[in-house]
Amino acid sequence: ILDVIFSFSTPRSIINLSKTCRAACPIAASYFRAAYKPERLLQRFLPDPAVVRAFRTLQAETGLAIIGKAAYDFLAR
Repeated sequence: ILDVIFSFSTPRSIINLSKTCRAACPIAASYFRAAYKPERLLQRFLPDPAVVRAFRTLQAETGLAIIGKAAYDFLAR
């Protein structure tokens, strides 16, 4: 149920909720890890999981950034 509620909430409201009690904090953190996983975005363009991992390694080593509408939509959730 919380995943559905969080999907309609802003990141700020989820963070504010996570500060209200100890139980809400790990739930919000878990949601953010699942909802904002870059691998999910990359799988649309790189269907092979090994290629996605290699690309993420390249990003980490070079500071490569993803730009464009897909990246904006991913972050604007």
